[in-house]
Amino acid sequence: MKTKPYKYLLIPGLILLILACSKEFLETPNNATLSIENFYKTKNDLDKAITAAYSIFKASDLNDGNIVGETFTHGHFLIGNANSDDAEVGGGIGEAVDLILMSECNAQADLGLASSLWTGLYQGIYRCNLVIENTPNALDEVSDEQKAIYIAEAKFIRSYCYFHLSRVFGPVPLITAPLGSDEFYSVTRNPLNEIYHQIELDLEEAAKILPWAEQFDGHANCFIESGFGKGILIDFNYDTEPLPGKFPLPGVGPFSLLEETKMNHYGKMMFRWMYWNFLLKGLELPIESEMSMAGKRG
Repeated sequence: MKTKPYKYLLIPGLILLILACSKEFLETPNNATLSIENFYKTKNDLDKAITAAYSIFKASDLNDGNIVGETFTHGHFLIGNANSDDAEVGGGIGEAVDLILMSECNAQADLGLASSLWTGLYQGIYRCNLVIENTPNALDEVSDEQKAIYIAEAKFIRSYCYFHLSRVFGPVPLITAPLGSDEFYSVTRNPLNEIYHQIELDLEEAAKILPWAEQFDGHANCFIESGFGKGILIDFNYDTEPLPGKFPLPGVGPFSLLEETKMNHYGKMMFRWMYWNFLLKGLELPIESEMSMAGKRG
């Protein structure tokens, strides 16, 4: 019986096939699963990444079980006022236990509201650090100018997170790059001057890149509770220090600048309503944003 020639080629062929299967061939990347390596490549990827950084300010990410549905700003407002003379908590059915503990200066490290704020803000910082580190590696379809804007937005959000972290918790860990798994438990708190320096640096770099819709003179006014149903109002901008006078109508008021009056206290109470119904909704206030010297003395 004759042996067919192709049978003599079988063994060499198998040897060549085995040798041709390299390690790289057996470990091809799974492009069906998102990872840091295959994400942050397209404009759509970067849009999703920066949106994720902004999303930490939504109630779904920064709320506490005791205060369901509160936005980030509301939660921070409550923490900042619960143990001050500006607010009273407790006494009502369903009143948040966290706020009662804070008002009594009995808050512990596992306080739900503070823990949620800490976790949520650091989640935002982590997302910002990912954008800052990986955006430069995006594909050519994303221009250098667009990349710079994404990074600038991330630096602004990061500075905002650190600003509120330092206001509530004081010295906090300063993390400006994604951490490896072996670094999580070696993080320590940084002095406040280092936190503020990083905030200033991020804001300065962001301001150089982000487009300005309009000029802003830094105008701000602030009602300050002085106690016993009275308050003080100050009005100033980048170039002008607080001056005495009447606000907002020159000579009429009804609020008095740099004076302690009951009307200023009522203005503070009224501003709370404006805060929830105008500012948080992004609505324009019925007054000019730029500072006016009308009604001021000095």
